[in-house]
Amino acid sequence: ARKQYLYLQSPPESIKTFLSEFCKCNDEDGKKEFVYGSQLVKLAHREQVMITIDLDDLAEFNESLAEAVIDNCRRYAAIFSDVIAELLPSYKQQEVHAKDALDVYIEHRLMMDARTRNPMEQRDERNNFPAELMKRL
Repeated sequence: ARKQYLYLQSPPESIKTFLSEFCKCNDEDGKKEFVYGSQLVKLAHREQVMITIDLDDLAEFNESLAEAVIDNCRRYAAIFSDVIAELLPSYKQQEVHAKDALDVYIEHRLMMDARTRNPMEQRDERNNFPAELMKRL
């Protein structure tokens, strides 16, 4: 028997809301701490390369989403990755410089692609570089 999960929103929208809005109260001064928002800023600035999602936090936010993640971890890892890649540009507060050879290669490849492309030419979106090659998390 398949489980039916009830969402107020689609899974990517629920995940986006969770990552950007989930907060905990700091015991010392009572201020809200956006746990995943601060990690997204570090990811955007390339100060961090991995994000860890606490399933207890996810269950506190949306229990059915946490159960779905537990039941189908591979699918939701890919959805989380796509959502994080979509959110990162909005969390960038400063220009990030190339940190390693792969950064330089990706930047050079995008620059060469932009130079050789005719701006008036209609281009199929599927001809872009695969997202898996462009993600750095």
